Amino acid sequence: MVAGAAFLLGCSHGKAAPEKPGPPPAGSTGPSAPRERREADPPASDPSKKPPAGYKRMAVGGIAPSEHGSAVVLADDDAKVGLLIFVGGSEALSIALRLEHKKYERPLTHDLLDNVLKKLGGDVVSVRVDRLEDDVFYGSLLIHKDGRLFEIDARPSDALALAIGNSAPVYVAESVLKQAGIDIEKFDMKKLIEDDKALPGGRAGEVEL
Repeated sequence: MVAGAAFLLGCSHGKAAPEKPGPPPAGSTGPSAPRERREADPPASDPSKKPPAGYKRMAVGGIAPSEHGSAVVLADDDAKVGLLIFVGGSEALSIALRLEHKKYERPLTHDLLDNVLKKLGGDVVSVRVDRLEDDVFYGSLLIHKDGRLFEIDARPSDALALAIGNSAPVYVAESVLKQAGIDIEKFDMKKLIEDDKALPGGRAGEVEL
């Protein structure tokens, strides 16, 4: 986690969503655009490696409440550049719990995914926020298994939950940061909490595909 990011952004890790996960955000669904083959990521255990070309390494700084839901806060190592992604209630709950290293007695959806991956011998290498189109963030999950690297289309909210649970790095495309990145030192988080339209681009990422 980025040191000091949660404090600078006024986020809350401890206030998880209600015990019963809320419904996923409504919105259109459909296949993602074809992805180009990219350079394989290094294992998550090797922090000395640089991010893939065209990406910046970020970390989850916390969950920010807003008038109409919750936003995941991503920040760079210097806590200067940020990105806010609105997520549904169940995803916000899972991310908040994982940030606090807490679990329910029975596995939630992301716990189930973790367990399935482990049973099948797969490791989460990294997650990415690849692009922003029509106020929707698109992401990917990179899995290593038996010497092969698999890139799987994923909503950023789900991918981020898995990244936190597996201590995997998070990369955000520089093109996404140019479109929706914020200056943490100047951004008014209080205004976001009162009116999420304060976010550049409106409620970008509220519906993820």
